[in-house]
Amino acid sequence: MTWVEKCDQLRSELRMAEASSASLGTRLENEQLRSKSLAEDKTRLLSQNKELSEKVAHLHRATASMARSKLLMNQYELKIGALENERGHLQKALAHLESQLNKAQPSNPNLEQQAKQAVLLRHHNKHLKHTENMLR
Repeated sequence: MTWVEKCDQLRSELRMAEASSASLGTRLENEQLRSKSLAEDKTRLLSQNKELSEKVAHLHRATASMARSKLLMNQYELKIGALENERGHLQKALAHLESQLNKAQPSNPNLEQQAKQAVLLRHHNKHLKHTENMLR
């Protein structure tokens, strides 16, 4: 092989190496762009994940608050039931005392005491009704 042929061959190999180098440079640029795009996607997804985590935490707090409110409502309903039951007993006692007062003779020495008890029971009954209304 002559020097000219050898130079032509080297020139051809150099052109192929330059073309290959340019192709690799283009691929490298494309991979860098892809890497940048993936990094941006990752940042965006991390931000969305943080927002969703905050929303989930808010929903957990709201759920806990609702559960506490429901528990309080149940407790108030139980208290109202107990007050209504007590009011029923007081009304029965009051009715009994009133019937005794109606039957009592004016000479009965306990008449004044029973009248006072009836007034106290009426007052206590009104107080229970007021407390029950406030609880509702």
